[in-house]
Amino acid sequence: MLRALRAGFSVPAVSLPFVVLMLLGGCRSGTSSGPSAGATLTSAAQPSAASTASPGDASSRPNGSRPASELPDEVAKPNAEEVRRLALATNAFGFELFARLGGTANAALSPASLSLALGMTYFGARGETAAEMKKVLHLDGDDAALGRAYASWIRSWLSKVRSGVELETANRLFVEATLTVEPAYLEFTRARFAASPQQLPLSSDSEVARAFINAWVEGVTHRKIVGLLPVGSVTADTRLALVNALYFKARWMAAFREAATRDADFSSFGGEPMKVPTMHASGSYRYADVDLAQVLELPYEGGEFAMGFVLPKKTNGLAEVERLLDAKTLDAWTTKLAVADVVVALPRFKVAPVKSLELKPALVALGMPIAFDPERVDLTGISFHARPEERLVIAEVFHKTYVAVDEHGTEAAAATAVVIVKGGASPTSGAPPKTFIADHPFLFYVRDTATGVLLFFGRVSDPRH
Repeated sequence: MLRALRAGFSVPAVSLPFVVLMLLGGCRSGTSSGPSAGATLTSAAQPSAASTASPGDASSRPNGSRPASELPDEVAKPNAEEVRRLALATNAFGFELFARLGGTANAALSPASLSLALGMTYFGARGETAAEMKKVLHLDGDDAALGRAYASWIRSWLSKVRSGVELETANRLFVEATLTVEPAYLEFTRARFAASPQQLPLSSDSEVARAFINAWVEGVTHRKIVGLLPVGSVTADTRLALVNALYFKARWMAAFREAATRDADFSSFGGEPMKVPTMHASGSYRYADVDLAQVLELPYEGGEFAMGFVLPKKTNGLAEVERLLDAKTLDAWTTKLAVADVVVALPRFKVAPVKSLELKPALVALGMPIAFDPERVDLTGISFHARPEERLVIAEVFHKTYVAVDEHGTEAAAATAVVIVKGGASPTSGAPPKTFIADHPFLFYVRDTATGVLLFFGRVSDPRH
């Protein structure tokens, strides 16, 4: 199996970790006899000394990835349009996946984490497999441009020491010790995604390997993402796990006063009235009145990232807003944001699901079934096998998030794993203030203000959970 794991970003005052895990394994089902003799990691695939350390080894980088300075200059400097296209593609895919998952309960995704994990997998796909993945991910342009744009994200997020913002992202390839990975693929993911390979006994000691990967994710996400890979997700057929982890923690540019927080009414998705701790503030914020909703955006310290809130004008209007909202609509709405005097009431909330999302059914429904089909899949850009039963196939894509928002800011994390098995203007002086009273279900997002890419997006139907 090949897994791609991602952990989310973490922000003071708002906390969101995300993890995406992709597991890849062999095409043959049932008990595996293992790869053919001699199918070992090539010398180019051998991990560094740091990559064989324990998950929490202090000798390695905190986020488990190579420093951004190691990204080659020639692949780390795309033009602005290439970066913009990748951001729009990532957001479009994120909205479509969120809609496909459905539901009305609290939920969150990390479009950026998902794009990184699935993007690493896409670059190892060939033929129809690659064509389907490219279409579902909305990737536009040639692969060289896409590689430059991904490298730009990594360099931008890891190369700066920011005041009030912690941002960590790590990509890792956990490789079955007997698998031969194409040297070109290892070099490409190193250069564009700062990804390091690490050998694990995925096939021979699956539970130990699963525990190791989960511990690595916990470390990158500051223990916000726990148990990304459930029991039974790593088997004797697992050959590779592609993992991305993101952690984001940031302080509001203007914090809410804790003394102003008090219980206030909130109407849940089903109309149930409740009292929830609600933060209150008034000041100059970026605000827009659009179509069926109000949009409010609160900046974090430094202004590079911001958290937005989409509040339906109708108490029971969230489903209608979700049907309307897509990447282009949100992009249009954010361009309408202008500074205004706003009175804000916003509940404290946390989105922290116990179980990881298993995204295979949604991804198949969106249009990429071949990647999960052992008879048709082509991931030979990752590892080539002459014997059909030894070809790699995606077994599952796991994703888990954590988002917490309070008076001080946001902390968030996410992780994604792909498992592959064998077989605006100043406010008008004197104008009355706007009101943004979040007393019913709403949507939220965190975005990179330079590129527009969404680090995470979600729904709050009940702030108590």
